[in-house]
Amino acid sequence: MEQYRQQERRDKTALLLLSLVALICVVISAVLLITIRKSDDQDTAEGGSTEAAAIAEEDTDDSEGIAADPASVNIPVDAVTYNGHSYYIYNNECDSWGKAKGYCIKQGGYLAAIDDSDENEFLYDYMVDSGYDEVFFGYTDQDVEGEWKWINGSDSTFTDWGINESNEREPNGANALENYAHMNTSMRDGHWNDKMFGASTQCFFCEWDVIP
Repeated sequence: MEQYRQQERRDKTALLLLSLVALICVVISAVLLITIRKSDDQDTAEGGSTEAAAIAEEDTDDSEGIAADPASVNIPVDAVTYNGHSYYIYNNECDSWGKAKGYCIKQGGYLAAIDDSDENEFLYDYMVDSGYDEVFFGYTDQDVEGEWKWINGSDSTFTDWGINESNEREPNGANALENYAHMNTSMRDGHWNDKMFGASTQCFFCEWDVIP
């Protein structure tokens, strides 16, 4: 009987040790898994930050120091006119919004500013008639997120933000790089959206305060 009891105690001790070893293995596995996940999250965050920084660097304002020369206003012969102003859609591979802004200035104009619904409708019709689906203009919050302003200094309070497919009113601030307003046919009737310049188009409106 005593021999049987000793064997039973040994079996219980062995079972206890096995359970303890199994528990230690589970703890070690959990710690390793958490460490790996943290490392992956950090790599993803760093990668996303690098990508965002690269896009932001490409989309910097390259127009600083460029001044319009009234004596060298260059309005294309097929520009359209409205209310004493001229407009033209360029699609000349400017790869940043800043370059598009600078290009308009070099032509003696500026990225278009929209003062009211009639002008907005006119530009939308011009865009559609010209065969374009979306075009950028001179409204931005690149300086302070959420504070939109006209880059020509206009104090116009007119806006026409659209509602997206998720039934959200634009600008929805999907990411901090959607700093530029554009109109597009998916919004219909000239409604606006905020977007990164060049994400799907490099078209932009230039405007001049004169008619040739």
